[in-house]
Amino acid sequence: MSLLEVGVRRRIVGRIDRGADVVRAVKDAALRWNVVEGEVRAHGRLAWVEIAGGGPGVTERFDGPLDVVSLHGRVSTAGAGPGEAGDVEVTLVVHALAPSPMLPPVLGRLVACAAISIDVVLEPWETQGSVATTPGATRPPEPPRKAGWAKVVEASQKRPEREAMPAPALPPKPGAKSLDLDEPLPEVGDDVLHPQFGRCPVVDSADDKIAIRLQSGRIIQLGASVLRFGEATLEEDRRVFPVEVRARK
Repeated sequence: MSLLEVGVRRRIVGRIDRGADVVRAVKDAALRWNVVEGEVRAHGRLAWVEIAGGGPGVTERFDGPLDVVSLHGRVSTAGAGPGEAGDVEVTLVVHALAPSPMLPPVLGRLVACAAISIDVVLEPWETQGSVATTPGATRPPEPPRKAGWAKVVEASQKRPEREAMPAPALPPKPGAKSLDLDEPLPEVGDDVLHPQFGRCPVVDSADDKIAIRLQSGRIIQLGASVLRFGEATLEEDRRVFPVEVRARK
């Protein structure tokens, strides 16, 4: 176990504008207030949410209004140190109640959402030597401080690991087809035959995603970049595309 003692010297609070995305707003706040790492908590109501689904490239959207039971997570700035800028990563988990008691609650990793009324608390984890700054101000030079969380974890792994041997290349299976990244996407009015969800109608198709309606009536989004669509067949005046998952993480 790797441990790092931190303290909370600052607490940034605010209300997110109606219609704004919570994930985007938290990331902007972390950049504005020079937050290297910290904890996020929020409560209020959401107009809709999109959470990570049960497979690669799969997301689920739930329309509200949704009452937030809990919305929490963390902010981490990769490669950041004193006076340095880094890429801010925001990881949030949401638990919200649907507008009807007949609908299941929403629970999962938040991908995107729209706020109705959301109050947010951002608490930076300060290490020794940290200096609080005002928004937009240039961070002054800091004395040496304890390493950040990423460096502590790296230092705790003292024993060098053997370099993994590359996996041998397997010959292609007989009759296997190469993946065509330029293959057309199913359009609205078509059906897809998914190995997990069965035959489902396409209700939206834009960019690299398609939205399908499950037999339960729920609408989910599929990332087309991780799917392979086979040659369509015509059934009852509708094109039906067989679906194969390209890769799983």
